Amino acid sequence: MKRYIPLLALLLASQLYPQSKMDINNLIDRGGLLYAPNKEKPFSGSVFDLYDNGQKKLNGRYRNGIKNGKWKWWNEDGGLDSTGSYKKGLMHGKWTSWYKNGIKSTEQTWKNGVEEGLFTRWYENGLQASEKTYKGGYLISQSINGNRWSFFSSDGKLIDEKCWDLDGNEIECSSITASVDVSGDVTLDFSLAVSAVELEPLVNIPNLIGQSLRSAELILQQAGLLIDTVYTEYNPEYPKGTISWQYPKANEIMKKGFGIQVTVSKGLPPDFYQVPNVIGLGLNKAKEYLVKARLKVGKISYHEDQDLIPYTVLDQSISEGTVLDRAMNIDLVVSILDLQDIFNQFPNKP
Repeated sequence: MKRYIPLLALLLASQLYPQSKMDINNLIDRGGLLYAPNKEKPFSGSVFDLYDNGQKKLNGRYRNGIKNGKWKWWNEDGGLDSTGSYKKGLMHGKWTSWYKNGIKSTEQTWKNGVEEGLFTRWYENGLQASEKTYKGGYLISQSINGNRWSFFSSDGKLIDEKCWDLDGNEIECSSITASVDVSGDVTLDFSLAVSAVELEPLVNIPNLIGQSLRSAELILQQAGLLIDTVYTEYNPEYPKGTISWQYPKANEIMKKGFGIQVTVSKGLPPDFYQVPNVIGLGLNKAKEYLVKARLKVGKISYHEDQDLIPYTVLDQSISEGTVLDRAMNIDLVVSILDLQDIFNQFPNKP
């Protein structure tokens, strides 16, 4: 009997987590969970996306409508851009990104959606630029080029800072005046190469959510930062062309000259029609809301109610938040002071 247990387990697993592969742009967001078109259960399976040139853009997995498991992203040239894992929709485990030349850019550990442990950044020539330590999402310490260490309290306040010269002697941090030798050969030994790196000031990362890509570029330019990678996805919660996600997130600290990853919303998916709430609105305003949602007004019924402003919507045939896979008519019930006013609008028949 024991020899049949593994097979039975595989059959059960195939029923619980069906193996399917889906273009991520075809998934539909319903209250934060993703569904395949015309499916009642949240999507479980692998997803992919491609660039316009046919190169693969991402591979990942969903379980019960949320991200779960390993994800990979590539740049348009086919090189690996970043990797990471999710656990029940939250970033979890090691996340790594690379420059287009293949040199590692960042490496960070997450635990259930918050930073935990080391967060390391490298320059494009492979030399380490900074190292931070997080505990429970709080920045505990950070090192810039190995010459400066800063220590923080649990609420993010700087409590101590120590600096060293190239000989390892502790010095005042204000006395560091290292300069850049832009023509320096990256094959120099590590101790010499570190001395050629400028200790640029750190800046707070601005909030880019809701901004257009062009506005985000200008905001980052003023802060001394730039956009590193741009992803796109359908997102009904953000208008087309606006930024719906950024990494690192706003108000984190970053060294000048580094880049931010952003996702730009492509707006509503082509087969996504979400019914708005029009109850309590005037009839004309309700029509505007439905048109904006790419829906139409269906049959209008009238209910006599002398306590409400005439032509106030009292009910709608499809509940708010319902996601449809095609455009449909929404029937409305509207208030009126006297039903006789409606009858008077019809011409008298002989």
